[in-house]
Amino acid sequence: GDPSNSTYNILSYIGGIMGTYKGGITLNGAENTGAVTNKCDIPVVLGGIGGALNGTLSNLKNSGAVTNQSSYYSTIVGKEPEVGGLAGYSYGNYTNCENTGNITNNAAGGFSGGIVGGYNSDKDQTSNWNSCKVDCSINGSATAGAFLGRFRYNSASDPKYYYATINAGVDGAMDVCGGAASLPLVGNINGDHVFNCVNLIVNGVPTIVDGEPAN
Repeated sequence: GDPSNSTYNILSYIGGIMGTYKGGITLNGAENTGAVTNKCDIPVVLGGIGGALNGTLSNLKNSGAVTNQSSYYSTIVGKEPEVGGLAGYSYGNYTNCENTGNITNNAAGGFSGGIVGGYNSDKDQTSNWNSCKVDCSINGSATAGAFLGRFRYNSASDPKYYYATINAGVDGAMDVCGGAASLPLVGNINGDHVFNCVNLIVNGVPTIVDGEPAN
């Protein structure tokens, strides 16, 4: 990508296991322990497992630090730096996945999440996140969420993006610990998207059980 040329301002995908790929995949048991770092002033999507992960994702683990050292961010909608413990950008179902690698995103116009930096889906789709754990710190100037940095934009002026839902914890509690526990579950939700967490554990304490506050 060339930050000075808005007509060629493309995203670069960087991950501990893979950068990106076309379409969706089934990925099971991938683990990254190495640090993943971006030092370049380019539009970047950065994740512990993958820059982008789309599909059926299970038993993924990342313990390496995921760091965007650059403060650069594109002013083009959809090209903002996204950093996640497992994926920078994603559309898919997550089951029994874990991130313990600390996250840093120094781009003020970017987004950071313990699992995913930025998330989007096809029209009116529902995704399921179950039995996932985040135990890390999330640092830097970017908008951050314990699980998801942002549910990407959805507006009538851009028909590519529609109403979508993530159901989290329906078939296994979502668990957040450490520095991430002080953050909202999602840093930014645009349009009519819904992040529905019905079974949540915060620092070992059941906070939401079946959609109701725990006793």
